[in-house]
Amino acid sequence: MKTSRKCPMWNGGANAANAANAEAQNAAATAAAASNQSAATASRRNIPELELTAVRYRHLKTGAEYLHIDREDENKVFSVGFATPPSDSTGVAHILEHVTLCGSQRYPVRDPFFKMLNRTMANFMNAFTACDFTMYPFATENWKDYEHLRDIYMDATFNPLLRRLDFLQEGWRLERADPTDASSPVEYKGVVFNEMKGALSDPGQLFYTRTQQLMYPNSPYAHVSGGDPAAITQLTYEALRAFHDKCYHPSNARFFSYGKIPLEAHLAAVDKKISQFERSQAIVVSGTYNAQEGTRREVIYGQQEGTSLLTDGPSSPMYRGLIDTGLGAEFPPNTGYNTSTRVGSFTLGLQGVRESEVEKVFASIREILHTVHKDGLDPNRVQATLHAMELGYKHKTANFGLQLAQAIYSGWCHGSDPIDLLEIEKNLNRLREELANGQPFRRLIEKYLLNSKNALECVMLPDPAYHEKLQTQERQCLEEVNKKLSTSERDCILEDEAALLAKQGEVEDHSCLPTLQLSDVAPQRPSTALNFTAAHGVPLQQRALSTNGISYVQLVSSLANLPPALLPYVPFYCEALTMVGTVTKDAAEFDDEIRRYTGGIGLVIRHSLYADVSRYELGVGLGTHALDKDVPRMYELLQELLQKVDFSRLDRVYTLLQGRTSALVQSVPDSGHVFARLAASSDLSPSQYVSNVWRGIAQVQHTQEMAAQTSMSDIADKLTTIHQHILRQSAIRVAVNAQPNAMAENQQQLDGLFAQLAPNTSAAPPATDAISTRIAYTIDAPTSFASAVYPTVPYIHPDSMPLQVLGSLMTNLFLHREIREKNGAYGGGASHVSTAGSFAFYSYRDPDALRSLDVFRESVDWALARKFTDELSEAKLSIFSSLDTPIGAAEEGMLYFKDRITDEMRQARRDILFRVGVDDIHRVCDTYLRQQAAKARYAVVCNTEQAPHDRTDWQVASMTP
Repeated sequence: MKTSRKCPMWNGGANAANAANAEAQNAAATAAAASNQSAATASRRNIPELELTAVRYRHLKTGAEYLHIDREDENKVFSVGFATPPSDSTGVAHILEHVTLCGSQRYPVRDPFFKMLNRTMANFMNAFTACDFTMYPFATENWKDYEHLRDIYMDATFNPLLRRLDFLQEGWRLERADPTDASSPVEYKGVVFNEMKGALSDPGQLFYTRTQQLMYPNSPYAHVSGGDPAAITQLTYEALRAFHDKCYHPSNARFFSYGKIPLEAHLAAVDKKISQFERSQAIVVSGTYNAQEGTRREVIYGQQEGTSLLTDGPSSPMYRGLIDTGLGAEFPPNTGYNTSTRVGSFTLGLQGVRESEVEKVFASIREILHTVHKDGLDPNRVQATLHAMELGYKHKTANFGLQLAQAIYSGWCHGSDPIDLLEIEKNLNRLREELANGQPFRRLIEKYLLNSKNALECVMLPDPAYHEKLQTQERQCLEEVNKKLSTSERDCILEDEAALLAKQGEVEDHSCLPTLQLSDVAPQRPSTALNFTAAHGVPLQQRALSTNGISYVQLVSSLANLPPALLPYVPFYCEALTMVGTVTKDAAEFDDEIRRYTGGIGLVIRHSLYADVSRYELGVGLGTHALDKDVPRMYELLQELLQKVDFSRLDRVYTLLQGRTSALVQSVPDSGHVFARLAASSDLSPSQYVSNVWRGIAQVQHTQEMAAQTSMSDIADKLTTIHQHILRQSAIRVAVNAQPNAMAENQQQLDGLFAQLAPNTSAAPPATDAISTRIAYTIDAPTSFASAVYPTVPYIHPDSMPLQVLGSLMTNLFLHREIREKNGAYGGGASHVSTAGSFAFYSYRDPDALRSLDVFRESVDWALARKFTDELSEAKLSIFSSLDTPIGAAEEGMLYFKDRITDEMRQARRDILFRVGVDDIHRVCDTYLRQQAAKARYAVVCNTEQAPHDRTDWQVASMTP
């Protein structure tokens, strides 16, 4: 194929790599289109508010669509996606996503995608299945790396091997419950099977899924694209291959690239791959929909703002009418306008509702909508929403390209011009014009909400026996399967078991996979220039850089002198501070002010080790940002928040606490591995004890206990006491990242903010409560989570890096195979938590957590016996990738500000990483894991049936206090 400037196999324009030469490129694009009769008019637009140029192409032979975003960003992105609407709930699209990444014609190794994690500097590699499309994106700053990954992704999607054994491993299979007994009854296994059992055990995810199914009967959305476990076991290998043949074709593909890349050469490589195919029919998502279809751009931009105006924050009409009134605890996860379907839907609802008040909730929603339609929306809220949109597109994160790709794919698959979806300023201006001429949201509310003939009312009631019933159904189904299995069918299952086990144990030649070399890694990373001064005696760190006209402020206040009894209340304090209101403004008024002049004011619990396990800081971090023109107003709001917050609004405290409790409890099924790790490590050091108190199961239980109290007075008093500890001058430090010309204004405002703070004192660290060395927490979920944690060394210790390399080797070469491939868990691994001084193993959505604990121990013996070769360099590459992940303007210098980790410390660890050898790996494995096995702590989060009730060395406790 030719690689001339006109790139003749692609219509739509010439090289877009130089946005500064836009006029010349537009002319070349027009010429290219004119020179080929099958080429449509070039599609190219500059979008100044996002500092990018967008160019659309269409492949002349296959019709494949392509969007390139040219922008001055070295973090390059590529993605290929396909429309994959399901016709049933077998999860065929989801399982295919997994199986395509298990080997391809050019890269015929088992799971090249996973093995590339150790051969690349990519800062993002993933694939995911949405309700009607599947997407394969990656991001890297290294062009050589980019070419490697692009070729692997394209070969995986267009030329996968789709082996039957990979289908059995990743999708579902029948396998003996006892592998040593030929007559043992069979059970279901498979990575996606277990993943979806775990996913649908989350009440929020289940509600979202079932309401979407009911909203869109007779359409692809009536099915579970990820797979419903009961239906997954109906999927055949032949159906999987047929689905790939139908959907994974260039004519049904949408390619996306972003950043500074040599576009002509890149398009030539894509063309070379897909030109082997003839044009086919693209898939159109179709069906009969219980929703009204309007002008897509009007609906998207009108109803997205409508979501914010109706539901965001305590001043929103729905919050005031549904949550402040005590009807429920929080909004469900599917609240607002859903753009993931071809025809959108708008959901308003509530969770934590008493069954007796369900009808009252529906009536209240209708009443609120009528009131808003009649009276209009508060102009201040409208302006705050427009401000948030403006600030949002100016605030650029390090993964901006990935965000763009994920934002436009759904609309693109449904027929929208993806460039239209990027033109934020144009849509903002349209909204402003409509607002000047009246209330456009009244029309949208009337048309799509009040007068809709396709509304759905859905109620999900709690059933304490729900998961038990699902397990009973699965057991009954398996009993029928076992009864009907013929001798020949059982023999086939045994043959599949043996074949899969043999395949999983094969020693493969990975030389076909491309890889970067350690010589491709920069020996040094650029240092961050920081300026240190003070604002009215408070230490001030300044980082002057290009921020697109935004000032970022971070404040940390130490809690070193906080009484230990108050520690469990700190996370709720962080959530409540900006949400209870002040002595002069209620929560709604203050929230409107925050939204109108800032990007929000957020608080987090801070737990820093100062790079040394023996020294740590407990504190609260506060962050905010604003357009430079709004900096004075931002600091006025901070001053009002810090000096006038009013925790005596007890009704508000109660409402916030109910919402927090609901959210925490629902987070457990999706984050059980984190809770298990925090529980296991909680008695290894005082700092890790606090981690569990603040972020772990101890916090879930404490929050439930608080929510059960009849009076909020005692809690409010504790929040006030915590706040008083924060307002101490010597406890505070502050950092500002801003344009050079905005630093003086920030300095002046900070001087005023800190003028009235009192001195501080210090106190001893908190005492820790003893915890069992083996503890199991029971939850109502079909899958489990496991963790084992060993005490090690801090961030700055010379052995910290070898331990980190050991974790990578264990994960990629042993634990992935044993826990995911063989046992069917969704994930598992090991890592050295350098900022906590511990080595942690974990499993995620695991069918047998106790078995995984044995695997963790086996991995130590495996590592000690292993003669590592090229694998060591690959493990180092994966760690360098995490070390060199790009960061946004707001985060520059924050590692030192928050954790006191200097550029010199980071460089010292980098130097050690280059030098780590096999002897170092064996030494740290022996020293910290084998010799300290008695110091290890174990925890599992599982259902009652899987808990080790008969083990005297285990403590079993309910997640509910």
